[in-house]
Amino acid sequence: NDLSSTTDSRYMEHKVGPGIRYAKDRNTIVANLFYQNSMLKGVVGNDASTAENINRKYNDFTYFLRGMFYLNQQHSINFMANANTNNPGIQQLNTILDISDMQYMSRGNENLDPAYSHMVMLNYNFTNLEKGRTLMVMGMFNASNNYIGQSLYTGANAHQKLMEIYGQQAIDYHPTQFSTYENVGGQKMVTGMLHYGFPIGFLKSNMNIMLGVNYSETPSLVDGVRNIASNMGYNGGVTLGSNISENVDFTIGWNGNYNLADNSLAGRGNKNEYFSHAASANLKAVFWKGFTFTAACSYIQYIG
Repeated sequence: NDLSSTTDSRYMEHKVGPGIRYAKDRNTIVANLFYQNSMLKGVVGNDASTAENINRKYNDFTYFLRGMFYLNQQHSINFMANANTNNPGIQQLNTILDISDMQYMSRGNENLDPAYSHMVMLNYNFTNLEKGRTLMVMGMFNASNNYIGQSLYTGANAHQKLMEIYGQQAIDYHPTQFSTYENVGGQKMVTGMLHYGFPIGFLKSNMNIMLGVNYSETPSLVDGVRNIASNMGYNGGVTLGSNISENVDFTIGWNGNYNLADNSLAGRGNKNEYFSHAASANLKAVFWKGFTFTAACSYIQYIG
């Protein structure tokens, strides 16, 4: 089959660097700095005469930080930060035009640079063993520079882009869409979560409540114009679990998610909203001589 191709690739990564660890009582701080050397070697194609050899080497510095601090027996704070690289893969770098579907052509980009990301996370925990209460608050931020995103060309722009790359060889190519990859700038994500658990004495049960929020921005290119796909999400849940006896056990739960998605090129009034939620209940009862009764039910709904 002339339209098929094979890929053979090898990726190797080496890290070396100094680190420090400091501990006193229950508090700990860890810090590492790494020099990172990465190598990608591969071949794309079936025919040795037309196959593309890909060889890339990347040199970067990354870091890792972590702190664990116990203020007392009830309160603790955890902190973590690190940096990572996202090097382009062989499919993103290869320049062989994929024409397996003449309406939707694609190829890689040999000029891609690695993406470099930073992550910071802060976590607070409160535990009261006497009253059976727990509280956890978490926040995380992730940002990536030089994000490797998709670049789409549609209609006449797809044919024009193919002519720019391949010249007269692409004169008969008129796809509906042509896609490739570009370093399209910064990507970011913010996440927050709160979890609270406490007992309900008269029910001999434990209640757990969770609330969360997240926001992300992911860039891409459409006909050479930068598009930002943003998503705002809210989620929450409640779970009631029994602790009545060894013979009676039940769990009742509900969780919901609301998302608001938007694309900057779509203009105002073109946001997509959807909501989903699920409820469930489980019951287990053990009677005389081990006779056991179990029941379960669930309900799921999607809106939008």
